[in-house]
Amino acid sequence: MSDSKKKVIRQTYNPEAIESRWQSVWEERQAFRTPDMDELGTRPKFYALDMFPYPSGAGLHVGHPVGYTATDVVARARRMQGYNVLHPMGWDAFGLPAERAAVREGRHPSEITQRNIVVFKRQIRRLGLAYDWQREISTATPDYYRWTQWIFLRLHEQGLAYLEEMPVHWCPALGTVLANEEVQDGRYVETGDPVIEKPMRQWMLRITAYADRLRDGLEGLDWPEGIKKRQRDWIENLHDWLFSRQRYWGEPFPLIHTDDGDVVPVPEAELPVTLPEIHRAAGDIVDESGDVRPALSRAAADWQRVQLPDGRWGTREMNTMPQWAGSCWYYLRFLDPTNDEAPFSAAAEKYWMPVDLYVGGAEHAVLHLLYARFWHKVLYDCGLVQTEEPFQRLYNQGMVHKESYRDDAGKYYAVADVEKRNGSYYNGSERLTAKIEKMSKSKLNVVNPDDVVDRWGADALRLYTLFAGPVDQARVWPEDAKGVEGCYRFLERVWRLAVDEWTGERAAKVVDEPAMAAPDLNKSLHQTIRQVTESVESLAFNTAIARMMVFVNDATAAAVLPAEILKAFIPVLAPFAPHIGEELWERTDGAGLVAHAPWPAFDEALCVEQEVTVALQVNGKKRGEMRVPAAMDAAAFEAHVLASEMAQEVLDGRETRRVVTVPGRLVNFVV
Repeated sequence: MSDSKKKVIRQTYNPEAIESRWQSVWEERQAFRTPDMDELGTRPKFYALDMFPYPSGAGLHVGHPVGYTATDVVARARRMQGYNVLHPMGWDAFGLPAERAAVREGRHPSEITQRNIVVFKRQIRRLGLAYDWQREISTATPDYYRWTQWIFLRLHEQGLAYLEEMPVHWCPALGTVLANEEVQDGRYVETGDPVIEKPMRQWMLRITAYADRLRDGLEGLDWPEGIKKRQRDWIENLHDWLFSRQRYWGEPFPLIHTDDGDVVPVPEAELPVTLPEIHRAAGDIVDESGDVRPALSRAAADWQRVQLPDGRWGTREMNTMPQWAGSCWYYLRFLDPTNDEAPFSAAAEKYWMPVDLYVGGAEHAVLHLLYARFWHKVLYDCGLVQTEEPFQRLYNQGMVHKESYRDDAGKYYAVADVEKRNGSYYNGSERLTAKIEKMSKSKLNVVNPDDVVDRWGADALRLYTLFAGPVDQARVWPEDAKGVEGCYRFLERVWRLAVDEWTGERAAKVVDEPAMAAPDLNKSLHQTIRQVTESVESLAFNTAIARMMVFVNDATAAAVLPAEILKAFIPVLAPFAPHIGEELWERTDGAGLVAHAPWPAFDEALCVEQEVTVALQVNGKKRGEMRVPAAMDAAAFEAHVLASEMAQEVLDGRETRRVVTVPGRLVNFVV
């Protein structure tokens, strides 16, 4: 076949091919590996942390990437700005959800948890999140909870852990006690199961001993005021921390009740006290008389009964710790996750702490955040950490909501089973009520990010989650995904700026000329770099993306695009849309990975507008606009406008009674 008759395959923007390729490259090159202690040099540090997820069977939904993408953008930008970056991910893997799933499926909770982790990890990798997977942890592995038990012993030796007979919140459906903070209006807040009061002897942590320090420590933190208020309210009231659970899937206490009445710690050399294998460990533990017994009381006798080094015999503590135990200190284990001599090294803690940016949901305002601060202060008093507070800056991402559909009996229906007729919603002949609610598997209104990525790509989803509004505000997921499509179209335009879709070569308008060959576009570039730099710092990602869209509009309209300008823009886009960023960086002959490229600088002089557009109003109504020099004081501004032809035109001979000016913005003639 002659060259003239060969079929031409357009090289259009193809996120599926681009994204899978670069995800493999990042993994092969360990692109986001945190430097070892001997590699840190003199660079500043940045520790970005997400509230790590519970690996539930539902997997991720499109609400999760909101916070994850926010920290990812900042971590990527900080790396490019010359910081040593720690950006890890792990799993809050103990707790009731896995245990309940184990009961339903007749499998061990560890199997359920590991299966779910595989799904979560695959979904997270598809989003291009720049985690250091070499530091991955799970709170349910013995090499992790060994150190949770070790820290508990520090609490115990400080007199902060004690046994007490007291009325507690008992959840019959779950077969366990709950902390005060987990109960609202007589129900467990996580599941809605009823809770009753029952006298029981339980382990407590003396968090009230730290009440003043927990309250006072809030003053120096960059946290949302609403979170601080909720913490102060709890401190003013809600009680030592009830720390026992009667369930199986949790950390065993490293304690032994001796036959002669003492309670003694397990020798540290014998840690971890591992969970025993129990057949149907998550089964029913409430007998017919209504008495309760911990799940571990069904363990084999040779696990329960132990002989102490002094020759005495005793029985292990049969309760387990709550799910909160592992999440109280996980941010410290990320510093040194393979250390088998200590929970973390002093050198790693001194360098990396405190966490510089901590992003997660406001639902953890009291429970996790307060408990973690308490444990951290105890570790500080023990001389194990150098800072009194673990999280310097806290940012809460807003909830993602979506329309749900249910009948009069309260049964929910998936969108695929709903038909809209005459403005109402039906399942067959059953009329349904539509309501905007938080995304939840139980409400059948969850959107799987895999479905969005399959259609539009991870970069488009990342951009949309940040462009839809301020990250800390709630948003409603659009039924038709038009917002995601719009971000995809924007990335298509970026692609066409750099790539000739017919040849796959550099676009014709990209020229080997200095940036000043296109002075207006160069100015737009520097304004974009400044805006994005400032927006990343303030976490105003939507304004950063809006400014990049302005630049792409300017570049599309320009007659030529100097390669120097294009090559400076790509690193600015890359933290937000990393896959297309890497692809275009390679196609413009960028050295190495764009993820490791230096962050571009901006020229302040090029960011200053020489002229601004001001509105001309008559009696408060806009009648026109005009361009005026930007650097004018109020008097000069008013005189300049009054002398203009445009002012005379909008006044049309009417007498001016008063002139109200806002320099650089508007002039209002009162006539």
